[in-house]
Amino acid sequence: MKCTLKNILLFTILLITACDKKLDTTPTQSIDASAALGTSADVQVALVGAYSALGDAEYRSV
Repeated sequence: MKCTLKNILLFTILLITACDKKLDTTPTQSIDASAALGTSADVQVALVGAYSALGDAEYRSV
């Protein structure tokens, strides 16, 4: 009985405290809208990135 109670208590403590920091991450695939395309260089980089995908063989029809 004591062993089972200790195991349940230990499991509950580990479950509650295990992943607090790892789940609080900032998104890496998006940026704030106010900082998105602030300069002409940012616009050029975005366009180059968009057009580079079009050059891939997967997107071209044969």
